[in-house]
Amino acid sequence: MSTAAATNTNKWETPEFNARVADEERISAEQERARGEKEAKHRAAQQAADKARDEEAQANLAAMEARIGEALEILKHGDPLGYLRDTFSKIHSGDVESIESIALAIACQSIVNSQGIQPGFGGDKGTGKTSSVKAALHCVNPSWILEGSVSDKALFHFLSAPGMIVFSDDVDLNPDVTATIKRAMSNFQSSTKHRTLDRDRKKAVVTIAPRQLFLFTSVNGTGDDQLKDRQFAISYQKSDKANKEFVEFVQDREESGQEELPLLHEVLVSRAIFDEIKNQLFRVIIPFAKNLHFNDPDQRRNVIMVYDFIKAFTVLRFMQREQSHTDGDPENVITLKSEIEDAQAAIKTYKSMGPQIQALKLSKDELALWDFIYTEQGGEVSFPDLVERYAATEAGKRSATESRIRRLLQGRPEREEGGLVEKVAGLTITQEVREVSNSKKRAVKVIKCIRGPGIEEYAEFVTIDPSLVPCPSPVQDIPKERERKNEPHLEKEGSIDNNNNNISILSQEKGRSIHKGDHGAQKGSKVCFPEDGTRNKNENKSLLNSPNSRKEPAGSSPITGKSMDMEGTRDKGAPQKRYKDMSWEELAKVLEDAKGKRENIKDHGAWLRYWKAAGGASGKKPPGHPAGGDPGA
Repeated sequence: MSTAAATNTNKWETPEFNARVADEERISAEQERARGEKEAKHRAAQQAADKARDEEAQANLAAMEARIGEALEILKHGDPLGYLRDTFSKIHSGDVESIESIALAIACQSIVNSQGIQPGFGGDKGTGKTSSVKAALHCVNPSWILEGSVSDKALFHFLSAPGMIVFSDDVDLNPDVTATIKRAMSNFQSSTKHRTLDRDRKKAVVTIAPRQLFLFTSVNGTGDDQLKDRQFAISYQKSDKANKEFVEFVQDREESGQEELPLLHEVLVSRAIFDEIKNQLFRVIIPFAKNLHFNDPDQRRNVIMVYDFIKAFTVLRFMQREQSHTDGDPENVITLKSEIEDAQAAIKTYKSMGPQIQALKLSKDELALWDFIYTEQGGEVSFPDLVERYAATEAGKRSATESRIRRLLQGRPEREEGGLVEKVAGLTITQEVREVSNSKKRAVKVIKCIRGPGIEEYAEFVTIDPSLVPCPSPVQDIPKERERKNEPHLEKEGSIDNNNNNISILSQEKGRSIHKGDHGAQKGSKVCFPEDGTRNKNENKSLLNSPNSRKEPAGSSPITGKSMDMEGTRDKGAPQKRYKDMSWEELAKVLEDAKGKRENIKDHGAWLRYWKAAGGASGKKPPGHPAGGDPGA
């Protein structure tokens, strides 16, 4: 070093400078030591927490295993889903569709010939969707559950075991995660692969194992139409009855000091029931599959969903069903044979969850608004009047704000989320000059729809051939030699066709059997009409009147299904006739009988279609209706 450089260095090495450097080194060392102590404490706390969780999990597992005997007893002789419902009701108020849909979805995870049930939970804020799903999952062994947000690539590392359950609350999925989940849902029975490079830059393949269950709750849905299409929609809506029950439930819980999700004895038994199912694989055969009739086969996903519901009910009752094994099967798959009771329970549950919600992919709020516009407003109303009038209804009084109704109608374009205008054919919004609420005329939006939700037609989406349905046990068979004595009014076929009183006497109670003397396939045979899965009670008459009724698919009847083109205002004693088979005069008579009001015409949309096709009021005037016209045209 030159003399000048040494002189320059010594210039800065003053006592003050050296003291400052020493202080900085000391402070840095103290900070490093504090950081190390903090990290050590954090690791120790984390290890202690992990140990506590492991101990708790082991204790819970031991407690659950101690209840296996009780779980097996329920699986062998009881009603497993009924027990799960009862357990759920002890820790949550209402929303039974949450435990039902999740239980059926978990059952499908153990079925090798199922396409899976993926419930999607939606509804307005404060409707209880999140708490109900958490309560339902509380009845499942936590080792099966992955809760929280995840990235699209993380799914490939966390879902390496089959049959896991992913739960994410108030989710707003990004496109990459959505794409991965859609692939996993579509590949329900196979692995979903992702090719990448490992840390050494070598080729690697990571996979999502088969039969994964994805549960999402969201205020406005997941936002992706293709993902919604793969889900079984569960929609929540507030009501006075539900609110009252909720308050009573919370009051009882607070009075007893019970925590929100207690580990009750019944919860541990429920976990044991699910574990018995999840630790096995089943193949389910439905021998009567061709005896189910669908009135709208265009709903292909929902057709498959119904059969998966039946398979799920069969698996929930697997210890009460006929079983067989294939020798040499490495997976030891158990083959089960469904019984008609499984189909009845499946269809009843499917209907209770809202088949119109599944068919139209609409929430309960959207359905209620659509029905109000069509039924209460005659299919046409200005937007300001809609906001004012809907707020006065039971369905709209809590949420009928201007922005809320606009969102239900038009959706959220920024989220690629459509509303009723996009989802419902024939519902439009136009700009017109109207007088609004007795004020001056001004340009307003006018909502028009040419058809309503048609709740009844979706309720009969699927039916079972009545000949397969067993009669209720309290009804005893009448000996053949006593048939004519007990049923003298059935001796002549004409008396069935022309005497409504006879029929109403026979079929006045649901589930009652009708002994058909000379009119059935064989003497003394019974046709039953229970609640679950058979034709509705209005079809009892048509079933008796029509000798070929069993050959017709359910839904092709003029009474039910999408083809409800029947006259609803004529003599009830006369045979029913479809609108499309009526002459202009007969269609006009329907209008006359209805006094010109759309609400008095059964299936007004069908009547109006054939009325216009026949010429409408353009060339002729209905008798007794001087103005002619089309109510609601």
